[in-house]
Amino acid sequence: MSGGQLSAKVVSIAERRLMALQLRKQGGSFRQIAAQLRKVEGVSDQYSEAQAHRDVKAELARINRMCRDEAEECLRLELERLDDLFARYWPLALKGASDAADRCMAIMRRQGDLLRYNPSAKVQVGGIPEEEGGAPIRVQGVDYRTAILPLAPPADGLPKEGGAGGAEG
Repeated sequence: MSGGQLSAKVVSIAERRLMALQLRKQGGSFRQIAAQLRKVEGVSDQYSEAQAHRDVKAELARINRMCRDEAEECLRLELERLDDLFARYWPLALKGASDAADRCMAIMRRQGDLLRYNPSAKVQVGGIPEEEGGAPIRVQGVDYRTAILPLAPPADGLPKEGGAGGAEG
């Protein structure tokens, strides 16, 4: 089959699938869809209920892929915008501007929401829930749930000994 014939066949199948979905949206059963499409020029007299079902499923899958791709593009765009905003406020937050720090926190929360990331969710260590003897995650002896990190590093840029985020243990 040449490229032109193959393209015509692909277009024909796509049109048939779209018609099948439209008939299904109108409430048609697969039996009714098959009977209706057998009357369409270019559709086989052998077009069956099963083929109508496959056509509807294939068209829905195509639409779902398109929606997923579009949603991923929107998500990427939204995350880029948030990154740009964060880059604007982060230096100000590090200099001690509490309103900028609040905005950074709000931006991080929004990014977490978009990415379905929840750092406050219970974490299991070694597969054992905390209620059953597991331990909260600790980094250098600091409980991640209760550690409060300073907004700006000390002037020398090093964490203070014994403070939150410091080298304990």
